[in-house]
Amino acid sequence: MNTRGQINIGIILALIFNTILIAQTPQTNVSHTLFNINNISTWIYNNGISDNNPDGKSGFEYPKGSGKTAVFTTGFIWAGKVDNQICIGGSTYRSGLQPGKILSSGEAEDSATAKIYRVRIDWETANLSDDIESLD
Repeated sequence: MNTRGQINIGIILALIFNTILIAQTPQTNVSHTLFNINNISTWIYNNGISDNNPDGKSGFEYPKGSGKTAVFTTGFIWAGKVDNQICIGGSTYRSGLQPGKILSSGEAEDSATAKIYRVRIDWETANLSDDIESLD
């Protein structure tokens, strides 16, 4: 087997192992918010999960306001080589992330203080009333 095949098998095994470990990790103090952009409305969580409604149903709505959902749950997955070893992290149906920053001690901060921020180029002039109403 060539090196590329070994790396692919290693990544698959790492993903399976990562998912098994993550499935056993309880998620506490997870907050979420509705994210509206263009004609899409979806839920974003501070543990990396997105497109999942807080009631456990599909949360990616298109077109916004239609009640039609297209995606159940998503998240970002990334991989990289560290000291010649493949490392993988991210979120799929379970999250390998937790809210908050990692402190200099190596421990995670209290996730109750972790918030979700939106960055918009038009924040000074945008009409955000639709976003505010959708969270009521």
